[in-house]
Amino acid sequence: MRSLLPEGRALTVVFIRFAVVGMANTFVGFAIILLLQLGLAVDARAANAMGYGAGFVLGFILNRNFVFTGADAGLQTLLRYAFAALAAFLINQVVLAGALPALGASRGAALLAQGAAVGSGTVVFFALCRSWVFRRLPSAAGSRVRDR
Repeated sequence: MRSLLPEGRALTVVFIRFAVVGMANTFVGFAIILLLQLGLAVDARAANAMGYGAGFVLGFILNRNFVFTGADAGLQTLLRYAFAALAAFLINQVVLAGALPALGASRGAALLAQGAAVGSGTVVFFALCRSWVFRRLPSAAGSRVRDR
């Protein structure tokens, strides 16, 4: 049991870093949306797409370099990241669709449903990023294998 504690602490640190990156890319993406839409009069849909895209790229870079260090950042990793983000979003939507009618129509219930949806999507995205997106693949000589 004692040998599991350091690994549990390491996992907690990784998850906290993941959450910080999520907050950072959300903040940057939203700031870009506001700057473009309100400051430069860019169409709301275009501003949203550009802000979302910037947040996505920032999230990938920070997750690769700050959270899941040591993994390759090739095209396949980027594609896995995009797929994982989509999968997490779909889980988010499924949980939201189930939680809304189950919890009722009050404002508090709706907020609780949103929290459950966001939480489930975040956990799924973290698990996919940790186990699949930013995986480390040893080569025969023990060094990392680059994405092909």
